[in-house]
Amino acid sequence: MNCHVSTSTLLLSVKFTFTRKATSENMVPVTHSFGQQKNSLKTTWMHPRSKHWHLIDYVLVRRRDVCDVHTRVMPSAECQTDHRLVRCKLNLILKFRPKRGNIPRRRLQVNDLQSATVRNKFQANLQTRLDDHSTDSADTSPVTLWHHIKNSILQSSEESLGFSLKKNKDRFNENNQEIQELLRKKRTTHQAHLALPSCHIRKTAFRITCSKLQHKLRDIQNKWWISLAEKTQLCADTGDHRGFYEALKTAHGPAYQAQSPLLSADGQTLLTDKTSILNRWSEHFQTLFSTNRVVQDTVIQSITQQSVNLRTLRFY
Repeated sequence: MNCHVSTSTLLLSVKFTFTRKATSENMVPVTHSFGQQKNSLKTTWMHPRSKHWHLIDYVLVRRRDVCDVHTRVMPSAECQTDHRLVRCKLNLILKFRPKRGNIPRRRLQVNDLQSATVRNKFQANLQTRLDDHSTDSADTSPVTLWHHIKNSILQSSEESLGFSLKKNKDRFNENNQEIQELLRKKRTTHQAHLALPSCHIRKTAFRITCSKLQHKLRDIQNKWWISLAEKTQLCADTGDHRGFYEALKTAHGPAYQAQSPLLSADGQTLLTDKTSILNRWSEHFQTLFSTNRVVQDTVIQSITQQSVNLRTLRFY
């Protein structure tokens, strides 16, 4: 006669063999046996004849990851069945993959045009290039004129303005020379202290240098944050929305978006939007937990009984 039981009962004998082989050969620990917990919280299934509780559901992890996995049995969730709910908590640390896109576009330092000197230099350079082409070239077609104007503006901008060296500027870039000088003095006094550790004068000089460096870095940080706050407030007061959001982006840093696409059930379509991915996960777990497994009584009766210590094992 057939009866409906859980998946763990169907694969009981296979699990015993596989788990014993995996833990002995590959040194893969079972997380149920780690941690300070009662023995009654280490069993998951009750034998229908002997009423003894056994451990047939395993959570196997690498030994170096044992501290990040906490597994225990929930006795209060058995609901008058021969099985208990196994809860496993994972400590996940997500690492975002760097984006591999095209070659980043270089940006011109357009803000330098606010200076009258740079603006006059750019205008003179552009005017010279336009005059040279008008005297040398006899082709007056629109396509040729457009390419020449475009190339003249680009070349004049590169020579007069230049490109931005870094997109996200911070307090270290603005005070790089001063910070490097302080770090050089700190390294010098540190080497002198290591050469003669018993000298109190060199030790005191090294501590004073470290204190000055720390004080200067904190002072630079405070001035940078005050300047950024004043700039943000000025943009908000004047209605400069673009400058306001650029200041917020500078304060919070760049945002990273990680995407984990999934394949559809037939394996032909790649799902990338959030709604389709959530629906695919829901469909997967519904199929996984709603499938009925059928096992014969002979499989249960063929299970070898193990001795149980009644002093340490508590029945429910």
